[in-house]
Amino acid sequence: MLLFCACVFYIKKGFFVRANHALWGVFLPVFLGLSGCLPSEMTVKKAQLDSIDQRLTKLDQTLIQRDQAHFKLVGDYQTSVEKQQAVLKKIEADVSSLKKQMAAEAESRAEKKTQTRPTDTKQIKNQSGYLYVGDKLVIGEIEDIYLRPVNLELEGRIDTGAQTSSLDAQNLTVFERDGKEWVKFNFVDRQTKEVHEIERPVSRFVLIIQSNTQEKDRRPVVAFNLTIGNVSQVVEFTLTDRSHLDFSVLIGRNVLKDLMLVDISKQKIAPPEISSPQKESAH
Repeated sequence: MLLFCACVFYIKKGFFVRANHALWGVFLPVFLGLSGCLPSEMTVKKAQLDSIDQRLTKLDQTLIQRDQAHFKLVGDYQTSVEKQQAVLKKIEADVSSLKKQMAAEAESRAEKKTQTRPTDTKQIKNQSGYLYVGDKLVIGEIEDIYLRPVNLELEGRIDTGAQTSSLDAQNLTVFERDGKEWVKFNFVDRQTKEVHEIERPVSRFVLIIQSNTQEKDRRPVVAFNLTIGNVSQVVEFTLTDRSHLDFSVLIGRNVLKDLMLVDISKQKIAPPEISSPQKESAH
């Protein structure tokens, strides 16, 4: 207001009348602006400022809520990690305890084996003169065996590497009897050269892959009552042509398991006990 009054005063004195018209056009708007006389559109309305303030307030509230949610997530994560660590510690403790138990059991078993080893490995002759280790019959690498019901005493080779036993069969023929498969074959006694014709029901068939040709050979399996020493048991034999091999009978692990031990340094130490009663066992 004071500036406005000064302008009027100098106008009355003729000061601005004498001034340059260009300067007049420049300074007049400045004086008017400083005196509060600018147009209303150059000022910021209060309503706009209030709206901006409200938006800022809402933004602050949103940021606060997000911070609170973030802090909650961090707290939950830390709690979860602590729980998992507690579970892992418990598992480690359980594993450690289990290892100790297993070590104690292994040590106990080792002590028992050490205590029983002298008795288990000692060969003892029974009343019939057969060698035993514990409750197992000791046999040699080659033994005489007895087959029923064909009543043949044969020389057989003991092979701990063979899973099943095998018997020589010539002119083998499969036929049907009473709705079941049977097999007929010739067996040649290599000591007497006598040919025995044998018929037996087929228990099953097996596929054997020949190592030299990789061809599959389908062989019948039949059962006999086999006696070695004073032990008799029902045993399955695969039938095949063994005429080119040294022994017509091969005794595998299906005969030996849980009943016999093999001393490969000896032969024919357990002749079959035929006349007296025998221990019966089925395999």
